[in-house]
Amino acid sequence: MKKYLLLFITALLSADGSLAELRLQDYRSFIQETLPFSKGMQLERVNLYFNHIVNNYDIHTWGVEDYWATPKEFIVHGSGDCEDFVIAKYFTLKELGVSPADMKIFIVKVKDSQNYHAVLGVKNDHNETLILDNISWKILPLQKRTDLKALYDIKDPALNHSTDPLIQHVLKNFKILQSKINAGK
Repeated sequence: MKKYLLLFITALLSADGSLAELRLQDYRSFIQETLPFSKGMQLERVNLYFNHIVNNYDIHTWGVEDYWATPKEFIVHGSGDCEDFVIAKYFTLKELGVSPADMKIFIVKVKDSQNYHAVLGVKNDHNETLILDNISWKILPLQKRTDLKALYDIKDPALNHSTDPLIQHVLKNFKILQSKINAGK
């Protein structure tokens, strides 16, 4: 894992196009190295791998208030905010063979905060939903994350009928993201 940390620290020092390619090569190597591991170990490795990336607001990273980066954009750029971490972890675990049916993209409220946050929930072999979070290096079951209040899973089809402006905004961004991923971005 030290080599991954070094790669992302180096990324902060340069915006060279070759660095972007190095990051993508590193990611592809990481996927190959992680494939043979158990699901539990894959969760640990993926959470650690991405949590080394710089957490930054979209306005600083992308120049806009709210931008949902594809995993490729996130890796190449080397920084992002909570939904970028969740999206990268979700699609990486999917590539590693974790069923999308076992994963939830939660919008949550963090205790003592007015801000919304995104985390990834993944069912383990004991049917517990484990939380992968860019503000916590430790993976814990949702019920032990007393600092979080899960509001909804953005993959829940019932949300399509919601008139809540926040939900509609999140769903719109998720659809745009899926279009970008399908286009290879």
